[in-house]
Amino acid sequence: MLRASDRPQRTNEYTAQPTSDRYRQCLFEWLAAHAPLWYQITYRRRQQYFAEDGDVWDAGYTDLYDEYAPILGKAACQQVARKNSEAWRSHFRLLEKYHDDSDPTVTKKPSPPGYWGTREDGYDLHGLVRNDLYAFDWGENRSTLEFGVGTVLTEKYDFEYQEPITLEVHGNPHWDGDDSRVELVYDEAAATLPVRIRPDTLRDQRLDGAIARIERICLRNRYRRDRYRWQTTATIHSQRDRTICLS
Repeated sequence: MLRASDRPQRTNEYTAQPTSDRYRQCLFEWLAAHAPLWYQITYRRRQQYFAEDGDVWDAGYTDLYDEYAPILGKAACQQVARKNSEAWRSHFRLLEKYHDDSDPTVTKKPSPPGYWGTREDGYDLHGLVRNDLYAFDWGENRSTLEFGVGTVLTEKYDFEYQEPITLEVHGNPHWDGDDSRVELVYDEAAATLPVRIRPDTLRDQRLDGAIARIERICLRNRYRRDRYRWQTTATIHSQRDRTICLS
């Protein structure tokens, strides 16, 4: 039986632009804080993976939420952990195929999940939003994507109570279905931000220190705030086992 995350994915693509400079700056800092969390979860699991008798699923990580939730929001932390688990499950499936002599589809030994950049070279700008914590507002002349961030950023940028970041999006979806996880990945080389909606498989700070941390992360990414194009990609899972892309 296939898990939701195993089903084929399709993608809709959009172009998107933060509706204010304040949202732009906040968004970059929010994106920049995902990769260090991914790094720490992956590091702990790789330590288990390469240890004798280690088990990647025994690696704890929920203690990291105390550090990152004030920036990302706890739900985003959980999405990072879930996506990390999806990457490890995918690795083990490939590894099983690699060791199966009757299955010729995987001929090169797969490597375990890696990192979204390094402290020295900079981190990828990558963000995740749970399926029930964002809103697409479709209009004939103007469409928007809205989602919230952690309290550290809402205080730093003087957001009103429950004020979301707002992106203006342009493009038309090619597929219909139930909304699922939104995924944003900023491509610095191309100056684009792919944003994907992935299936959500579950049906069923320290203020000063946090601000200093995300400012250091953003500096290492060396992004330019004055010139860029945002591209938004959304993948949605429908009840007919297909995914929907918002482009």
